[in-house]
Amino acid sequence: MVPKRTIILLLSLPCLVFLLIKGHQSRLEPVDVVVNKNDEDQLPPQPQSQPVDSSVDKPAAGHDNNNQLSSKQQEVTTQISSSSPTSNEKTIFVITPTYTRPTQMADLTRLGQTLEWAAAKYGMTIFWIVSEDSTFMTPQVTSLLSRMSIPSAHLLGSRPITHRDKRSGRGVSNRLRGLQWLRQTFSGSNQEGIIYFADDDNAYDIRVFKEMKDTRLISVWPVGLIAKIGVSSPVINSTTGQIDSFHDPFMRRRKFAVDMAGFAVDLQRFLTRPKATMPYKVGYEEDFFIRSLGVKMSDLEPKGNNCTEVLVWHTKTQPGVFPNSTALTKKFEGTNLPSLYHNILPESPPSTTSSSLPSQ
Repeated sequence: MVPKRTIILLLSLPCLVFLLIKGHQSRLEPVDVVVNKNDEDQLPPQPQSQPVDSSVDKPAAGHDNNNQLSSKQQEVTTQISSSSPTSNEKTIFVITPTYTRPTQMADLTRLGQTLEWAAAKYGMTIFWIVSEDSTFMTPQVTSLLSRMSIPSAHLLGSRPITHRDKRSGRGVSNRLRGLQWLRQTFSGSNQEGIIYFADDDNAYDIRVFKEMKDTRLISVWPVGLIAKIGVSSPVINSTTGQIDSFHDPFMRRRKFAVDMAGFAVDLQRFLTRPKATMPYKVGYEEDFFIRSLGVKMSDLEPKGNNCTEVLVWHTKTQPGVFPNSTALTKKFEGTNLPSLYHNILPESPPSTTSSSLPSQ
């Protein structure tokens, strides 16, 4: 006969297991927003949603409707550093997608200092939105943003499992997360601004930021070092003085055959187009995004000295390698090398069995 105490213990076991699992999940729940205390009062007001213009031009056939961020991706950590823009100043919002690799910090450092230089030289406000294709914030990126003299937001926009193939491309989920942050932050406000997508491995003449600040709706310009033909550019009709076509190695059925680094759009135009988005489709991201804004060819504003100068180059940093930690033999204990390697090497994703989130 089974003892009464044993029976009670067996009956209680499922409840104990349930409580342990529930408690563990609550500790792993991500934080929605992390704002520096010094900046909390400087964030722009969050107004109630206002009615928006729903007259959106539909993207061309073949548009991938499965390009919205999942609810899980929306539950990400946001870190705001430095001061945030106010509603009475025009701000350039630079969205930079990034991912962990040996050259990541070299690329981000160069771009960050370019943005600092442009902001200081031209007396403009540049807000840097860095969106990582990751499930956790890279400490090195967080540290870099905290040292920048320009305001910034550190976001997580990892690719969904359904879009990790080559046809979906890299960087879409990051950019969508940046756009989502802008919409959530400024919808219904009168914030003036320009949206620009700046990949971390490109090279930028700071004059491009000065020129895009005057964008009324959408501005475009040439981009150098594009595959095959070496340049991508709008084509201006000498008779009308307007853009009527494009010079790009990948034309296909693209109405707006521009490079991601070759255009900037008005913030309010984006905010008043609730369906404005970007597809997971290599080569068509720019075209579909611009189409979803409902702009016409006659709306394009040529920059770069009437599209005769290159102010952005589609460069690629030569692949590098991370230091090999196996080189840290015992003879280096007590030296600077362990700390050096720790500061360079990326951390591993937090374990699902961990009882807490990594420190931010």
